[in-house]
Amino acid sequence: MKRFSKGFYTAELTNGTLVFNDLRFGQIAGWQDPKATFTFHYYLQHPDNSLVIQRGRFEGWNKKTLISFIQRIKGN
Repeated sequence: MKRFSKGFYTAELTNGTLVFNDLRFGQIAGWQDPKATFTFHYYLQHPDNSLVIQRGRFEGWNKKTLISFIQRIKGN
């Protein structure tokens, strides 16, 4: 995993579970919430990482988040 992330990673305890974060792809809606989870994160002490790519991609999104995302793309 360290090689996959090309050295850009963190490891942290989240709710008592060790989580590996790949920093290269940023956080899910990180522009709104600096404590948002990372797009690619892997549970190191949890038996199921089978849906890791899809997990939480749009978690917590709503109309306000979508508008904010589009404005950010436009550079506003």
